[in-house]
Amino acid sequence: MMDNVSSQLQKCLSLEKEASELGCSRTSLLWTEDIVFDPRVTLKCKQNLCTHYGNNFMCPPYVQENIDYFQCVNKYKIALLIQKEKELQANLSTEEIAAEYKTLFLDILDIILSLEKRAFNLGFTFSMGLGSGNCKLCDACAAKTGGQACINPQKARPSMEAVGIDVLRTCAGVNFPLDFQSQKISGTGLILLI
Repeated sequence: MMDNVSSQLQKCLSLEKEASELGCSRTSLLWTEDIVFDPRVTLKCKQNLCTHYGNNFMCPPYVQENIDYFQCVNKYKIALLIQKEKELQANLSTEEIAAEYKTLFLDILDIILSLEKRAFNLGFTFSMGLGSGNCKLCDACAAKTGGQACINPQKARPSMEAVGIDVLRTCAGVNFPLDFQSQKISGTGLILLI
């Protein structure tokens, strides 16, 4: 039994190392009990304070509200939190900053998908990744243009916020900075492992 636990921990550590090799600025394995859920996160979604509610299949109400994500996440024991930062040039326009966020989001998503696949191959068959912020795979989500389903279901992942995770407090628990600076942006992801 101890050999199996040790083997699983070694696999988790190898995934953390791989995340760094894939370009993450910060990585941290954490107990899933340290992932902070707060119903106010999805309340903000429902108030549409970010304008993506009902306009993005990876955001509410399309992310299944009838699933108790807190209960699902607590079926796991260990997760991997990742973060990537990017320095911005001075005096970028709003559109240029949005383009930088999109590039960073796609980089983080590629890392999440790679780690998710690697975790599955290591025997973590229920590994699952979550991003942060709204999905930016498509220029205009099919939800906004009248589509019935996501056109990239193999790549699209719900955001941590969409399932009720307080990203700021979860990151603070492992000393990941999430200070908002004009010259730096960051993206965060979570891979549920075992």
